[in-house]
Amino acid sequence: MKKIALITDGWRRYITYAWVDGIINRAGELGLDICLYTFNTNGNLSHDAKYNRGEYGLYELPDYDSYDGFIFDCTN
Repeated sequence: MKKIALITDGWRRYITYAWVDGIINRAGELGLDICLYTFNTNGNLSHDAKYNRGEYGLYELPDYDSYDGFIFDCTN
């Protein structure tokens, strides 16, 4: 099983929710055995710099060396 991390920001739009379903469905179609870990913040939700730093601190928590791959949602 491959560990894949989905890194995204600001899930205030419907399309981002579709990322998870799309990734899982396509992996199944290709016969890939993956476990998808989602890391989402709302750092772009506020104009408060301290709030945003706290939100973006989430990205420092995972042990990035333990993942086989990453998907970055850079559309925000």
